[in-house]
Amino acid sequence: MRRGAAWTCVFCRSPATEVSKGQAQQGRDSGAASRRGPRGNGGPCEAQPAEVEIVRNVPSDGRIALLNYQQGAFLRLGRKALPDPTGYDPASAAHYLDALESLQNRGLLRHEGGVLYRLTGRGFDLRKGLLESGPE
Repeated sequence: MRRGAAWTCVFCRSPATEVSKGQAQQGRDSGAASRRGPRGNGGPCEAQPAEVEIVRNVPSDGRIALLNYQQGAFLRLGRKALPDPTGYDPASAAHYLDALESLQNRGLLRHEGGVLYRLTGRGFDLRKGLLESGPE
């Protein structure tokens, strides 16, 4: 999608626009674009790049494990770990933990107990839509 292209926010289903990653969050190394809805910066329908990255990478069973190692916290999404364990960055880890909490607050994830989280029905719908839309 090109900058300023119209679309429907996957979180609140209202009209929104796509803005470049640099405009949304300087310093993040994620290739996903931020999505902002009509409520603007920080509003309830704003999807952060880390949220989109998590949902895109959740395996088909919808499971996410929140694991703590000596380096710090990681999200285990099937075979993928966020942040990348080979170059652990505490700031990136904090963004992913914030995103995990935000997805849960939006009703897209459910804490099933212990370290396990799982997509809700809406979360699976969002994942399917993101995967069908192709890479960003």
